[in-house]
Amino acid sequence: MYTYSKKLASGEVRAATVEVYLLRVEERLKKWPERSERRLSWVSIKEAVRLVEEPGVVPLLLQVMEFEHDLANTPRESLSESRTRGRA
Repeated sequence: MYTYSKKLASGEVRAATVEVYLLRVEERLKKWPERSERRLSWVSIKEAVRLVEEPGVVPLLLQVMEFEHDLANTPRESLSESRTRGRA
């Protein structure tokens, strides 16, 4: 989670809290609802830290870097099992 100041169309500035979730990507769509508003780039976490403009995201990316290898090498079945156990 991180909080940042969001400027609304009216010019008013409000605090916005963002919840961030890690997702395993299995497929990338050619078309998605915000494609005209976003530019998609696949980069390493280290490169993302350099590129990201929102300061609140940098600490989150640095934390992910600490266990990136384990995430990349976790079998999909293990991830499903851990999610199921978390609901019990």
